Amino acid sequence: MKTALKNREKDGRLILLRRENKILSLLIRDNRLLRAGACKAQDYHIGDIVIGKVMNVVRSIQAAFVDIGGGTLCFLSLQGIREPILTNRSYDGRILAGDELVVQLTREAVKTKEPVIDTRLSFTGKYAVITIPGTGVRYSGKLAAKEKQRLKGILEQAGVSDRLAGTGLIVRTNAAKLQESHLLTEEIDGLIGAAEEVIKKAAGRTCYSVLRRAPEQYLTVLRDFYQEDYDRIVTDDPQLYEEIRQYLSVSQPEDLEKLTLYEDTALSLNSLYGLEAKIRQAVSRQVWLPSGGYLIIEPTEALTVIDVNTGKFTGNKKTEDTFCLINREACDEIAIQIPLRNLSGIILVDFINMEEEEHRRELMRYLTGLLQRDSVRTTVVDMTPLGLVEITRKKINKTLAEQMQE
Repeated sequence: MKTALKNREKDGRLILLRRENKILSLLIRDNRLLRAGACKAQDYHIGDIVIGKVMNVVRSIQAAFVDIGGGTLCFLSLQGIREPILTNRSYDGRILAGDELVVQLTREAVKTKEPVIDTRLSFTGKYAVITIPGTGVRYSGKLAAKEKQRLKGILEQAGVSDRLAGTGLIVRTNAAKLQESHLLTEEIDGLIGAAEEVIKKAAGRTCYSVLRRAPEQYLTVLRDFYQEDYDRIVTDDPQLYEEIRQYLSVSQPEDLEKLTLYEDTALSLNSLYGLEAKIRQAVSRQVWLPSGGYLIIEPTEALTVIDVNTGKFTGNKKTEDTFCLINREACDEIAIQIPLRNLSGIILVDFINMEEEEHRRELMRYLTGLLQRDSVRTTVVDMTPLGLVEITRKKINKTLAEQMQE
């Protein structure tokens, strides 16, 4: 579909732009930037499956360092490892220097840390994930009990469990919105086929062979964002448009009608949505709140600190009510800023101190509820005696600031 998109709609827009040597993926809803990523061409991508060679094993940290080709050394944790696929010998319960094994890249290099790989392989679709090794069927924790029961019935009727044969299945949150059940079962069959193909290839390939190349990061966002997050995919780059169209045609044909090529020469896509200003704000240190309060977001080497301040608040409410209002606004904004900036690891939030214990408990409940929607595993741990709220978020990729600086 090609159009000029004259109006700035209030529903979700996933915008992909080429910017110098990067491709930006930007999710905008109600004129707010909610997710952002920047990627550039590189030799390996998260999700790639290759045959690597173990260079050395460090027993003291239960880890091995594996060359996946071109001198790219990766970190492999040996804790809990089971049934790895070795191509140069039979597995005997040990991983040794010189072993050639099938691994998947799960995390990019960050600063002084090597890329991370795993011997457990995942084949990810929009609605499901197949894992090797694995057993049984699991469901996303974000699925309601009613939806799990409905999806379980679909899988049982299709006899999916009979076809797993030593592989595991995870049903993703996106499956909840499916009206056509065949899309789920067809995707599962395709993922099982892809897994079988990788195992077959591994038996006859040499070390450093790439067995399965993951899609570019700007394409995987089409798969990994929640289905209700966007109803239009927009780019102004004809080459990108064609790449996205081809990807959707094969992997997500039901989403092809969402794709739009923006062609208005009078007003650029960048100007239409004010993208430059939105990106600058997404990496800035200070974020204003509706009441006049503000957040200060400070990433450090060890953790990220978020400080909540009253700022320009001029309300007439008493002090405790004022603090409750600003803290609640801060929760709303923090739930946006953490995934937008792709903050991860340990996050400490210094809320404005409240005297009432019930107000503190309510704040924790409210923040926990907001962060549960994050597609990346995020946990609100506790509030310390000093009033600092501890949050942990699984690290998958670099922060937005790091991606933009590369």
